[in-house]
Amino acid sequence: LFMDADCMAWKTFTPADYTPDGKPLMVRERYDIIGARNPNRLFWRTAVENALGFTPTYEGMTRHPQVHLREVFPLMRRLVEAHTGQKFNDYVLSCKNEFPQTWAEWPTVCAVAIKYFGAAYTMRDYDHAKDGRECGIAPGTSYQYLYRRDRDFVVEFWSHGGIKMYEAWARQFLNGGLPVHYMK
Repeated sequence: LFMDADCMAWKTFTPADYTPDGKPLMVRERYDIIGARNPNRLFWRTAVENALGFTPTYEGMTRHPQVHLREVFPLMRRLVEAHTGQKFNDYVLSCKNEFPQTWAEWPTVCAVAIKYFGAAYTMRDYDHAKDGRECGIAPGTSYQYLYRRDRDFVVEFWSHGGIKMYEAWARQFLNGGLPVHYMK
């Protein structure tokens, strides 16, 4: 189970909560849809194309956490090496590590999982508009994902701006002041 450091649990969970029917659950979105809503997310598709040599249809970095099959990782490394002609670590370390990064591990791992192991996953296409309607979010509001207390076990902050902008919210959260949803 993979989860970034800018996440907090809404409630207790186990990896089983993210593996319905014993298969890892991947919430994904089509790049053509998310690119129309937020062109910055297309940088990740370009990073995947550069690393793997194919254009992914879906982005799997929609929400946290993500369970992956172990077999995905060695295949991803082999594919990166075969496409780039470099050792995996050399390729990753040669990439730009400032926005927009030219290596993106999460979208790259997800692209390999979707393309080569799709039947071993439970794929769920994220319906951004429906989620927004159900939570009373005005159409056209910019967000990546709505973390919902009634559905999700964790909430993910947006770490790129630093902790200061989230500190009050996090303290409220830790003291039991949980919102019904959180827009990332």
